[in-house]
Amino acid sequence: MALHDVRNAGIDTLHEDYLAGTDHAGDHLLYMVFEGECWGISQDFQHSIGAGDVFIVTAGHGAWIQLTEGSCKAVWFHLTDTAAWQMLKSDPVTVHRALDPDGMASVMELLLREKASVQPDRELVLTHYCAILAACLMREVADVESPAERHARNRLHRLRALLNDHLEEDWTVARMAALLHVSAGHLHLLTKRHANLTPQDMLRELRMDRAQSLLQSTQLTLDDIADQIGYRSPYAFSDAFLRHTGMRPGAYRG
Repeated sequence: MALHDVRNAGIDTLHEDYLAGTDHAGDHLLYMVFEGECWGISQDFQHSIGAGDVFIVTAGHGAWIQLTEGSCKAVWFHLTDTAAWQMLKSDPVTVHRALDPDGMASVMELLLREKASVQPDRELVLTHYCAILAACLMREVADVESPAERHARNRLHRLRALLNDHLEEDWTVARMAALLHVSAGHLHLLTKRHANLTPQDMLRELRMDRAQSLLQSTQLTLDDIADQIGYRSPYAFSDAFLRHTGMRPGAYRG
């Protein structure tokens, strides 16, 4: 399972006399309440977080969650301090209304349930849930972006979606840039700023994610998988997979 730029995530069910947090967070915290109410605390900031609210604290600041009475349910994410979440740094602490807290909680519950399953197609299902969760997260943090940043990120998301739908094709940086009507140099700046990757690395990650899913959920041969994700031979695919994961495809499949 891979949810890029998210170090950890989960669902909290809190009861009275609860207090947890840190005075110096290494990651960004996104805490979304979908039932009940609690307190979000950071330095001199203290704010009530009710159902439908999102509490965001950027890396390097204190982040505490407190509940003095009653109960509360929330979904939370530790977001890595990387270019993917650069837009959060404009304000160290924010509280805003969530777009879809119940939907986010439902996807998280499904993901955690699937993670504990032993079904043969588990990895494929997890990959889809992770993609949905990543899209939901991007929607939630988009409110703190400038219009220009949001436009740039949306263009990059469209490119990623197009690449993911056509991994078997021969992609060059020039071709990717042409689809966005930008220069190759500008595309490099976009991918580094918003994904901390080069365009080639972004394509490689998409191909390797698809390969891992196919290896876990199908009995396709290495030739077939190589064809589906854009490698000219199973040997080229196997070498690329080894560099990416540290394992040969056969060993990964088990």
